[in-house]
Amino acid sequence: MRRFLWLALTMGLLCPLACNDDGSGSEIHYETGLEERGHIHVLRLAGTPYEMGLQTGELMADALADGVEFLYSDPLFSAFVPLARSQGFLDDAQDQSYPYVLDECRGMAEAARRAGVDWTEDECLGLAWGDVLLEHLDSMMGACSQIVVSGPGTVADTHLHIRSLDWGNISYLFQHPTVIVRRPEGKIPYVTIGFPGMVAPYSGINEAGLSVASNENVAIDDIDREGRSHVQMVGYILQNFRSLEEAEAFIRDQDHCTAESLMVSDAVAGQAAVFEMSATHLAVRYLSDDGVVYMTNHFVEESMDGLHIEYAPEDSSPSRFARMRELVEPDGVDSVYGELGPEVAVEKILRDTTNPVTGVTHPLDLFDGGGSIANNAAVYMMVFAPRERMFWVSMGEKPVAAQRFVGFHLDELFGIDPKAVAEPAFID
Repeated sequence: MRRFLWLALTMGLLCPLACNDDGSGSEIHYETGLEERGHIHVLRLAGTPYEMGLQTGELMADALADGVEFLYSDPLFSAFVPLARSQGFLDDAQDQSYPYVLDECRGMAEAARRAGVDWTEDECLGLAWGDVLLEHLDSMMGACSQIVVSGPGTVADTHLHIRSLDWGNISYLFQHPTVIVRRPEGKIPYVTIGFPGMVAPYSGINEAGLSVASNENVAIDDIDREGRSHVQMVGYILQNFRSLEEAEAFIRDQDHCTAESLMVSDAVAGQAAVFEMSATHLAVRYLSDDGVVYMTNHFVEESMDGLHIEYAPEDSSPSRFARMRELVEPDGVDSVYGELGPEVAVEKILRDTTNPVTGVTHPLDLFDGGGSIANNAAVYMMVFAPRERMFWVSMGEKPVAAQRFVGFHLDELFGIDPKAVAEPAFID
């Protein structure tokens, strides 16, 4: 049962948009608002970044209030914004964030102020500068997994981007799972997977079939305070570019300041690449001849040797990387190459509990500690199928891998075809 929470906003933004951004003239049935699909918030935004910030602040004031309470009560995050403020990182964020981030944070803070919620620009911008802050403050290590398989590796000669985002037991994220749909004025519509107040996304897909997501790495002495946030780059790419070629030119042109890997997947061209980045180095791994590329949380390219922290083979990042090779390479010992569709991606990859180095297979209900794809503190898991214009996501309950994956159709989310539904609607 869908429960709609349509709220009247300023400047007539609730009214359906008249036509598609691509100039095709096709009618768009799109309304800004908040909808509950089961336990998942679906937030639809439109307009300028500032207007979309206002909409978020009005539609999700209660959730933002929960976010403020979490930020200042959680043992880890309670020092996050005060420390960022005292050490000048919020000044860095003001000076070096992309304009879309600053404007959306300002709009969100203004709407929160009107609603009597203490969600300010500092909270919004601190989270939007989070990848830079966490690496400089040594507060958290990522444990994410991503795979793209295209062409003959899939069951229907299609293109899949498989992603697990692992952060840990962060209650706010589990309590407020949110799919955020944006139709930015004059730019490409896109969807991100995350939480209320998230302006700089960690995972997303746009109307053109480009999907992008980030994995945190930890560099050795190769970080800087001058440069751009990589998660902000994810949002910039999604709203501005339609191809891997365009995204790569942009990434190469940017000033990088921390260690990160970005996966950019171009379903239209059947291409994908991993961008391994530190403050001073950048290397690219493209889709192999077999149509496969994957990444965890360490650099793989030879030119990046010595730039990340040292791992033992049984540690999570190398063990998950080794397991991916076993699962998706044509000669892998447990390979599903040639069989991959959305259901197989969930069942055989995102729910895989084997650590190939230790030889231990863990129970699926283990949330963290296994060093496997499924047992590594996932908060969001998703499968993007851009050619079919669909994706499936599990979020909101632990362990994420064991939960139902809910399907979404891009044409329905963007208002192109309100009756479009993902097939299957769920993956159990």
